[in-house]
This record gives sequence, C-alpha cells and structure tokens, in this order.
Amino acid sequence: MGKLVRDRIPELFGGNYYGMDEGQYKLELYKKLEEEVEELLENPTSLEEMADVAEVLSSILKVNNYSLRDLTAKMDAKRILRGGFEKRYYWERAK
Repeated sequence: MGKLVRDRIPELFGGNYYGMDEGQYKLELYKKLEEEVEELLENPTSLEEMADVAEVLSSILKVNNYSLRDLTAKMDAKRILRGGFEKRYYWERAK
C-alpha cells in the first residue's frame, strides 16, 4: 500500500510510483495532512513537523485555487471578528 510522498522521494529511495488525477490527489493530500498532524502531536515542539504540516496545507490551498495570501487574509478577518488564541482562554459554555 502506498501513500503521497514528496516529489523527490522516488528519486532518492527508488520504488514504484505514478502520478494521480486531481480527485485522488486531493484525497491523498487530506490523508497526508492527518499523518503529518499525528506526527506533530507526537512531537509538538518540532519545527520540522510543523513545516511538514505547513507544506501539505500549502498544497491543499493550491489544489483548491487558494494562495497563502488568501489564507492569511482569512485568518486576519477571523482574528478581527472572533480574536486569536493569545489570551489562552479555556471556555465552558454556560448551562
């Protein structure tokens, strides 16, 4: 069973590979995101793991016709509307 890998992996390590159509590629990107987030959760201060998550997220943006600028603008808009996470609030809804 295979998985989505970085572009140079076949060149560096050999093995069989093929290109995917857009539908399969999108599906595999989301699987890869789960894999990379799990690795980050196992090592939460690893800049390398953070970079892997960001790389996959960047590819997801591209395949959905968004840019990092679009993402940053959306983050800014949400921060203005609802705030960020700087205050470290842990909230429990009133009953």
